[in-house]
Amino acid sequence: GTLHSIEVFISNGVLISPATVVNASTWPLPPQPVLVSDFNLVNSSITVAVTLNDEHEPIEMIHMEATQITSGSPVPIVTQTQPVDSVPDTFTFDFSPLEADTRYNVVAVGTYQTVPGFVDISEVTRGEVLIVATGEGVPEAPVIELQGDILQWARPDDNGSPIIQYRIIAMQAGAPNIPELSVNIISSADTVMYNLQDESLLEFNTPYNVRVVAENDNGDSEDSNEVQYTREGGDEALPQAAVIGIAVGGSAALVVCLACVFLCVMCMVSSRKKRELRLSVLYGPDHELSNLRENFRQAHANNPH
Repeated sequence: GTLHSIEVFISNGVLISPATVVNASTWPLPPQPVLVSDFNLVNSSITVAVTLNDEHEPIEMIHMEATQITSGSPVPIVTQTQPVDSVPDTFTFDFSPLEADTRYNVVAVGTYQTVPGFVDISEVTRGEVLIVATGEGVPEAPVIELQGDILQWARPDDNGSPIIQYRIIAMQAGAPNIPELSVNIISSADTVMYNLQDESLLEFNTPYNVRVVAENDNGDSEDSNEVQYTREGGDEALPQAAVIGIAVGGSAALVVCLACVFLCVMCMVSSRKKRELRLSVLYGPDHELSNLRENFRQAHANNPH
């Protein structure tokens, strides 16, 4: 933050030109960024912080650049700017998403106060560069499509870490309060296909919104696009004639059953009447003869002559 006046002379070894005055000012360099957390490297993002002290009081604006290091010239990826209201203060910058397994130069750039009366003053100063390499990232989001009952998608970029599994997530359309259903699938195929008609977790004749998430050791991908699917089948899917047939057939079976019960009862009653008639024929005359004999014995006892 110190102002300087510099005189410049030109000489040919004999004569010296009049002095040319150059006014300039020196500014403190912005501090080098510090990596906040290694966790962010795994998720293909970089979070850095810079802390300004009283030395950096002339800074009006702090600007952070993350530049990808390529085989050719560096390519700027992300820039962020924050105003400096007071110092000391700590400023945090988050760059996400970035390319996985890639090196970046991260540098703080300070914009300084101008000084009235001076010209050609550099108002921007760059600090020391922090070189950061991102790690393996989460997979890219799958792109799914529905072909009849078949849900399919191409294997997405795994960003350096193999895909462990896919998760199919289904939510009943128009029913946000009903919990989501999920099915895990392990596949290393270039094109993954899954028959939703065979999935018993899905209710028949109910529309579902279906999406897919890919997972590797670093975490879950973003959700895929969404498709709607209805699993056809069950009793509700039978043709009307079949439903009427079931109803008529059930009624006919009930009538036949009741008729059988009635016939059984009638047979039992008829059998009982036949048995009583048979007993009357077999034992009826002997009973009447016995009564006649008893009456004759009593009459003879009363009148022996």
